[in-house]
Amino acid sequence: MKREIQEFLNKMKDIEYGWIDKNGNKYINHIVKNKFVTDYFLQKPSEVWQNHIGICWDQVEVEREFFKKHNIPFVSILILYNDGVKFPNHTFIIFKLDNEYGWLENTYTNVKEEVRYYSTLKEALEDVKNEFIHENDLQIIGDQLYFFAYDKPKAGLNYEEFAKHCQKGIKAYKEYNNINELLK
Repeated sequence: MKREIQEFLNKMKDIEYGWIDKNGNKYINHIVKNKFVTDYFLQKPSEVWQNHIGICWDQVEVEREFFKKHNIPFVSILILYNDGVKFPNHTFIIFKLDNEYGWLENTYTNVKEEVRYYSTLKEALEDVKNEFIHENDLQIIGDQLYFFAYDKPKAGLNYEEFAKHCQKGIKAYKEYNNINELLK
């Protein structure tokens, strides 16, 4: 199954990082903040494949479809840093294959070539956290970094609706045990 997962990631390389607004305009590799907040909508997986574009939020739904189809346990997670000024965030999937946890990623520059495997969920989430900090050039201050495990959102959600949906999910405890329960 590892080979099939890697092949799926290779296929996802056809999807550019970006988003489509309500009028069908594409924004590749950048977020026009005010326009994104008002005009973004969550695409269906079929639309992501058709349009060859999606931010992490959209791409997680493509991954969700793959893991569900192959009956591989997984959890979709939002990582969010809230320092009161900026709110960088990222969504991703952690899956469980036999006794390993995997992270499939198509949007982070340091990770997109490989599927990473770990012996524990904590190890996986710590790696995601480190890449998140690096990708966003963050200096983490205090205890303002959060993980939320969230269910499948409805396609068409806007920025605010999607953010609220994710934050209604299960907030991870320090050792991530409550998230690990979702992977059984």
